[in-house]
Amino acid sequence: LSLYRAFRRTLLVASFVGGAAGVVFILLQHDSSSNGLAANRIAALVAILSVPALAILSLERNVLAVLEKPRVAALTTLVAAIALVASTYAGVKWGGITGLYIGNLVVNVAIIILVARFVRLSMPTGEPQASQSPLSVIREEKGVVRFCTLIHFLALGSPAAYAVSRIVTLDSGGSAMAGLMGAVFGIGVAVRTVLSQANALYLVPLAS
Repeated sequence: LSLYRAFRRTLLVASFVGGAAGVVFILLQHDSSSNGLAANRIAALVAILSVPALAILSLERNVLAVLEKPRVAALTTLVAAIALVASTYAGVKWGGITGLYIGNLVVNVAIIILVARFVRLSMPTGEPQASQSPLSVIREEKGVVRFCTLIHFLALGSPAAYAVSRIVTLDSGGSAMAGLMGAVFGIGVAVRTVLSQANALYLVPLAS
């Protein structure tokens, strides 16, 4: 329970700090900027506000898996995906790109509230513990930092390998060969999407 709270607080702080930096950057853009951000300032701001919600939703889903409720975690992922598709369609029809981000933000917040409530009810009850800083709690858990670092390296490894292989293919075989490789890679991405969810919901909780 203490580790869950530490991760949640750390994730919230990191998300809000990164979001605040993004908000400042967008607000500093002049109307004459050529990057298009100034023209879509409201949409960009709403998108940045969605970052903490997306981060917390991923955390809560994995916590459900750790609590030995992988089916609930998988159902949460499915419901969230369907709701996001519906909110995306309604948002685009209602307000364009800004409506898309507003709809996604509303859906993410609603799902987080429901999932967080379920997580709290599923948490084992125990004696209340003294308040500790998130960093001290994480340090007490042996191997957590190393495990998280390895997971991040693995997450970055696949896109990096794809970028290098596509650049080499484009340079040696031309655009047609690079396009063919991209199509084949799309099949691998589809398979990896399923396997990565299975890994997060079943194997990682068992290993941890």
